[in-house]
Amino acid sequence: MKRIVIPATLVAHTLGSFRWRDYARLVADNLAPVCISTDLYIYRFVYLPICISTDTCTCSFIGTSPHAVVCHECCTPRMRRAPALGPGAPTDTTIRKDTDFVRLTPMRLFWGLLALVISLVSFATVRPELFGITAKYALLTPFAQIVALRGWLVVGFALAGILFLIVAGIRGLLLRRGRIALTFSLAMFLVAGLHAATMYSRGISETISAVDQSSTGTREAEVSMSDAAVSTSADIADAITVLQYNTLGGSVDVPALVDLIEYEGVNVVTLPETSTQTGEDIVASLADRGLWFQQFDTGTSGYEADYASTVLLVSSSLGEYVQTGIFESRAESAEGPGQERSVPLAVRAVPLDGVGPTLIAIHPIAPGRERMDTWQSEIRAAYELCGSEPNAIIAGDFNSTADHEAALRLDTRCTDAADQAGAGALGTWPARLSELLSSPIDRVLTTTNEYRGSEATTVDLGGSDHRGVMVRLTPSA
Repeated sequence: MKRIVIPATLVAHTLGSFRWRDYARLVADNLAPVCISTDLYIYRFVYLPICISTDTCTCSFIGTSPHAVVCHECCTPRMRRAPALGPGAPTDTTIRKDTDFVRLTPMRLFWGLLALVISLVSFATVRPELFGITAKYALLTPFAQIVALRGWLVVGFALAGILFLIVAGIRGLLLRRGRIALTFSLAMFLVAGLHAATMYSRGISETISAVDQSSTGTREAEVSMSDAAVSTSADIADAITVLQYNTLGGSVDVPALVDLIEYEGVNVVTLPETSTQTGEDIVASLADRGLWFQQFDTGTSGYEADYASTVLLVSSSLGEYVQTGIFESRAESAEGPGQERSVPLAVRAVPLDGVGPTLIAIHPIAPGRERMDTWQSEIRAAYELCGSEPNAIIAGDFNSTADHEAALRLDTRCTDAADQAGAGALGTWPARLSELLSSPIDRVLTTTNEYRGSEATTVDLGGSDHRGVMVRLTPSA
């Protein structure tokens, strides 16, 4: 392979006549290379690249600029012979045309494969339960936390699509390249669209204002409601209205909570992170208004943290209930006898006469880097109730979403009542974010076909880092 040396005087003469205002003209001229010989191409640009070989198109720049280390490929779709520049220069002026296909280089291969891998992983976030490997990672940190925030995935993938669309446009304008960036951009837009379509299929609500009466007077509370929002009175025969609210250690105003229960005709209230004493205060306030509720709880001592306590309130309109055990017989791990597994805080109450659904309030631990095994064990135990409780309403702070439930790949899954009512995509945590950007981890599930979610809403009474979720269950018949 021969090397052609260009005299420095020729380079200096060429660069000396260049003016920066000619930059736009040169770009408009498509940076067409001029072939001096079979081994040398000179771009009509600021610096002169020398191609060592037509096969490899390896370039080096000649010039006085400190930025001359940047290298451009010499082989482009359009190349032509130039006239001889002096004694000994080649005289062949035959026009050469390159093929239209994109020449594969190591860098193009690397970026293409990288874009393909990232695109496939991105598509897997839409339905992680479809493949064993993605279902496994959906239950590991940090992917478990990422999967829970589908609204942010829509925003993130859309921004990635916009960014790479801009990159593709710039590369296409200046260098006649950018196919990989453009393809990757379209893939990101598609993933964002699929995430948005998933949220839409589960239900997205509109925000309205509702007036609540509290012991301190009339105040306006913002309530997020679906198209078929929970009605303002329990006027449907045999309907069961369930309110799930994580009170963050009783931080939610009790009078406001009592107002909501009375105004909406709530029959079942599940209160994770609520002390036994707070539950008794709520029951007493309701009794003062002629509403009688039974209280069931985890029996947590008043000296323990409130997050270790869960309370279940059942209206007398559903009949008399009694509390029973729930996880004692399930304490052994599925891996073998004698191996205990962690189970979530839970309260189970069954109708004394055997008529009516079993009611369960539940609260698995939150996922964290040091406790992912415990979290997986507890949410698995919680969702396994879908197969072991044939006629139950299960409500609580699951610290997991429908996607985590699906990633467990259990034989039997519960029915999400909020999803049935068209509000399944409404997030409840953290409350400081919009419903569409927060995670729907407070859930109301059913294991029976006797009831279905007909109306649903989220409600924010303040004080807690969670919103509450309220669902109206009506007889399927």
